[in-house]
Amino acid sequence: MRLRILFLLVLLLVLLLVLLLILASAASPVYSMDNCFPGKNRVLSSPAGHEWTWSERKSDRDSHRLLYRAAASEPFRELLAFDREVCILPSPDNKSFAVTDHIGSNISETLIYRHDDIAHPVHVMDILPERLRRILFKGVSHCYVKAVSWDNGGLTVRVHGDRDPDPPRFDVTLRCMEKDGTWRCEP
Repeated sequence: MRLRILFLLVLLLVLLLVLLLILASAASPVYSMDNCFPGKNRVLSSPAGHEWTWSERKSDRDSHRLLYRAAASEPFRELLAFDREVCILPSPDNKSFAVTDHIGSNISETLIYRHDDIAHPVHVMDILPERLRRILFKGVSHCYVKAVSWDNGGLTVRVHGDRDPDPPRFDVTLRCMEKDGTWRCEP
């Protein structure tokens, strides 16, 4: 009888752990397509009312278009043309947003836009520390610059990939911030 009760308790504990794992994975997905185009959503909105959408390519030789508007009363304006996928990450202060453009299977770039000046995006590749830029510009096989998260201190980006000469692989997380009107990224 004791063995049977012990078995049932162990079985109940295992079921409880499985349920907790399922709930945890549903609450915090490892990767979400909710903020990417093409993807699950047709329109993305920020809490401040900024909106992004995309348009399909018109032909095989054309690109998709990422469109933006600051308010629902304004028309959408084209931000950029893209071929594969773009992911949008609004800042918590609603002053800026990052767009990661997955340009190809071996490269991605992130651009930072200010809501009040969308005509002049900042290319994160251009504001990386000089040492990292030298490594990247010597030639890479794969290079990904991805927006990870925002907080009040700035944008966290991950720069990773590989190349033929030393170092063969690189993986760096940086903080990009704007100070006195100039963006820069630091380890």
